[in-house]
Amino acid sequence: MLPQTGELRNTYSDRVAAILVSMTVPSIRQTSEVILRTNEQLDWTARAGVALAIYRQDHGEYPPNLDALIPKYLARLPNNVLPDPIAYDRRGNGYVIRHVRQFSDWEKTWLAKSGEEFYPGDIVIRTDK
Repeated sequence: MLPQTGELRNTYSDRVAAILVSMTVPSIRQTSEVILRTNEQLDWTARAGVALAIYRQDHGEYPPNLDALIPKYLARLPNNVLPDPIAYDRRGNGYVIRHVRQFSDWEKTWLAKSGEEFYPGDIVIRTDK
């Protein structure tokens, strides 16, 4: 983008700045939405982890499903309106709780090659190992 004929330097700078800001604002808004969603996931995962630990203290083992935590240990389960719903898997004497999300093709390839169950960016509480 070049200065227009007769355009003052400050006017040109303001015009360029306005264009750059208009290009940046959508990505800032999207970033804040991702941060908010991640914070909600972390908060719920932490609450579920604490509720599971207290349940185990009271009953000597983890529950067969998350519904067993209601209403004594958790007021409710999350609505799962987030793009990544919650999954709870009882495994032996432990459990895995995580957010289920659709993996990209690249992530699927990485998981297959690495032998891992979860992608490094996933939110996971694991007590089965």
